Amino acid sequence: MIEEKILSCDDDYAKCPKCGVNLSWAWIKYGYNSYQSCPHVGSFTRCNHCKQIFLALGDEIVYPRITSHIKPHELFTEYPKSEKLFKESLAVASDSPRAGLTLSRMCLECLVHEILIERNEKPSDNFSVNIKKLLELEIITNKIKNLLDDTRVIGNKSTHNFNLIDSENEVVLDDCMVVWKAINHILESLSSVQKLDADITNLKDKVKEK
Repeated sequence: MIEEKILSCDDDYAKCPKCGVNLSWAWIKYGYNSYQSCPHVGSFTRCNHCKQIFLALGDEIVYPRITSHIKPHELFTEYPKSEKLFKESLAVASDSPRAGLTLSRMCLECLVHEILIERNEKPSDNFSVNIKKLLELEIITNKIKNLLDDTRVIGNKSTHNFNLIDSENEVVLDDCMVVWKAINHILESLSSVQKLDADITNLKDKVKEK
């Protein structure tokens, strides 16, 4: 059995970081100067499944940015706008935790909007009001609401409080991790609700048949 691993520059068989399919890889060198004794400066390869191209300089993949901070929840596929912001947050956080935290806050607000629209509810311009609406609709529990509020506040501080810059309270990667985990936890809660709703519907259908 071949060990499953995420693609790196020395792999000839690995999982694609974009589509998740395990396959063979062929790295092609580039940047060689035939007139000088210069080594190859980079290489590239392409996923035969999703056609994503990966570029590397030396031993590091530089495009697209690959992160192993945290795995996005599988339910993100139902909320593409939020998923894009979440992945952008992951991609920039190592270089700029503040940017990562700001994007994760944007992701959270977008996610709440998408959830309300999905349920034929008109979102408010006020993020806090939208969170309360999710609670009223019994989409989230009070515990999840408090988690959403705390996550919203953390994101707001990173975006609007300029006194945090170059201070003792500078944003760090661990701050991003807290928000990422909170967002995934919210999606896991939604996933559980969806499964419960499906079970209830199936049960009602069986009762009707009798």
